[in-house]
Amino acid sequence: ELWSSELVQARATVPEMKEALVRFLKTGEKGAKSEHTQKAEETSKATAAFFQLASVVAITSTISNFNPKNKDHAECFMKQYRKKHGKGPANRCDAVSINGQLWNMSLYSRCGLLLERAKERRADMTSEKRQGVRDAFNKYHHEVTKPKRAREGKPLRNAGAGSPKASAAMDWEVNKICQEMCNEGDDDLAFDLYWGVAGAPSIDPKERTFGCRDALFAAMALLLVTAYALNLGLAIVDGEGPTIGDIAMFYEIGGCWGYFQDGMESVVTDLLSSRYLPKTPHFFDGGRTYNFRTPLADNRAGELGGFFSQLGAWLAKGGSILGFWGGGDGKFIDAHHHSNATVLNLLLVMRFILGLELNGAVPVGHPLYLCRDGISLSTDLIGRVFCPKLAQSENFKPHFGDYDAVVTRIFVCGVLAARQRALKNPSRKLIWKGKELDVVALR
Repeated sequence: ELWSSELVQARATVPEMKEALVRFLKTGEKGAKSEHTQKAEETSKATAAFFQLASVVAITSTISNFNPKNKDHAECFMKQYRKKHGKGPANRCDAVSINGQLWNMSLYSRCGLLLERAKERRADMTSEKRQGVRDAFNKYHHEVTKPKRAREGKPLRNAGAGSPKASAAMDWEVNKICQEMCNEGDDDLAFDLYWGVAGAPSIDPKERTFGCRDALFAAMALLLVTAYALNLGLAIVDGEGPTIGDIAMFYEIGGCWGYFQDGMESVVTDLLSSRYLPKTPHFFDGGRTYNFRTPLADNRAGELGGFFSQLGAWLAKGGSILGFWGGGDGKFIDAHHHSNATVLNLLLVMRFILGLELNGAVPVGHPLYLCRDGISLSTDLIGRVFCPKLAQSENFKPHFGDYDAVVTRIFVCGVLAARQRALKNPSRKLIWKGKELDVVALR
């Protein structure tokens, strides 16, 4: 007596049976529906309401015999729907409110158009709910995902997690040759070889067939190459420490500044550090405890202000760019630096110039796609390849703010110089140890 056409006993699972029985004993209702069936009904009603919206009817009326399950019809619909309602470079559409619930329309190759409940954005959650989502994910990962991967003999972490990418990239022959050239003082030739092998495309996104084509980063790249050609000022800062949300808890900040085409002897460096203080626990409102060294803003605020005052005084000369190499440095600059200098994320801009995706991936069609394991723009690799003769000391070595800032400057200026030389003399031959280097064969 408990079952109805919506909940067929032959297909019901044990949890569905238990739910039906409990409802019957509590309320006397027969034919109780499972949560899955209720969601399916809600989705069906919402889908019908969605296709009756005026803006949607305006699109479906242009498609003959429109069928949302038809792949061609679905693709045609989504193309017009995104063009009309999408925002940003990706034409991302906002969720639609139907019957008091937010829904997203998605396109799937197997089933065409499918309306799905919109997930609550983390930014809209309370700190307690956000922490609950994290805890649920971590619990599932440790209790289900990791044991399953262990049984299957798979690594317990993501493919690239914790891997020594810079060490792996050093096995690429081009990086080894560039390192040898820099050791022998032929830095310009090393960057010329790197640029030639990279086969980077034009910075005009309209002329690109691969890599990032974002107009904003194209403008940043044009600004950077123009600043190099005019020999304007370039300051680079690099911090060390955790970034929690939008707050950079840096315990160290280093920097270097000078003109683009200046030699290292003319570049000024500075370092402010609390690196040798012990880590202490810090409790946050979200319920999590983080262990990190006391931030500079807490224990050396006056000196930190002096660091940025000195930097700001140099940048105030005009025509200067303040850059950083990814990470949370941009948030730290926003919080403590207040000059009118142009601030650039040089890591993203250099990825654009080299024809990579903004996440660092080598796209299909790039000349280096088949040797993409050798491509790494970490300061660790850059320091090994292009700065092997850079003198190190106790407070000037890899992963220290001043050292990483100098390494970043050498790489950025070296690549921009190589690009400029290649534009002036595109047929130039690269001669090394009496032989001409074939950049195509080295890829």
